[in-house]
Amino acid sequence: MPENRAYPPEGLTPPAPYTLAELRSAMESRAVVEGVAQRCDAALNLSVQLGRISAIMPREEATAPWISGANREIAVLSRVGKPICCTVESIAADAKGAPLVTVSRRQAQEQAMDAMLESLRPGSVVAGRVVRMESFGAFVDIGVHQDGLVHISEITNRFIKHPSEVLKVGDIVTV
Repeated sequence: MPENRAYPPEGLTPPAPYTLAELRSAMESRAVVEGVAQRCDAALNLSVQLGRISAIMPREEATAPWISGANREIAVLSRVGKPICCTVESIAADAKGAPLVTVSRRQAQEQAMDAMLESLRPGSVVAGRVVRMESFGAFVDIGVHQDGLVHISEITNRFIKHPSEVLKVGDIVTV
């Protein structure tokens, strides 16, 4: 049974039609929610769709460079059109009473990293999604875009020259 159920890889949680009450509850409990990044504005703020509710993810909340190593514009732009895990940071109302929701991927990544460092040990079994392959192995998102490396010698019990002989980007694996 995978040990990373609380912080699954982005895209593995079925889309949820969040209500405002559910988002308030998630904000209070610091729960991770998942939506889809719809677009990016000129200031690199992401618009995230959480069911029928739109949220804004400020650029500085889109990545945690000390975790993912990415702090360039492409790290934000490449999220558009993809599932994105986040925490609800605030809920307010605009002048017309419509909800203004602010979310943070950085906070979700930090929570996931803290939980993984605390609970995962050698031999832990986790679910993941293959995000990149190199000649020496495959990088697997094991939770809220926390990548781990599966060395080529650990992918299969037979000799392969490249991980692409067995895996492809997007495959869901247990590691």
